[in-house]
Amino acid sequence: MDRLTSHKLFADPRYIEGKKLLLTALQEYKEKISSIKDAHVEYTHDIDHINELRGNPLYFPYLGSGLGNGLFVELADGSVKYDLISGIGVHFFGHSNLAMASHAIDAALQDTIMQGNLQQN
Repeated sequence: MDRLTSHKLFADPRYIEGKKLLLTALQEYKEKISSIKDAHVEYTHDIDHINELRGNPLYFPYLGSGLGNGLFVELADGSVKYDLISGIGVHFFGHSNLAMASHAIDAALQDTIMQGNLQQN
């Protein structure tokens, strides 16, 4: 019996290799975030711009870079901080966790990420 098209995608060697390359790159770069660092870029203008767009100031003047390593988090100003509250719990597994990233890659290529009372995906 033929498998579903979605099964074929996730078994495609290009998909598997692409995912492997992404996770390898993530591992390589997250390892560079391993200690506290001071800021080397000023991002006050960015914070002010976000405050203007939101209409209210950010509670914490914080912009993440999008990368971290376990309990370390890199901010957009280049500094690295300890995240001792785990993003208030949302980063239970730590920043840039490879297993979570692997699942996120799969999820990003799914049809939709919405789950509702009428339709499940």
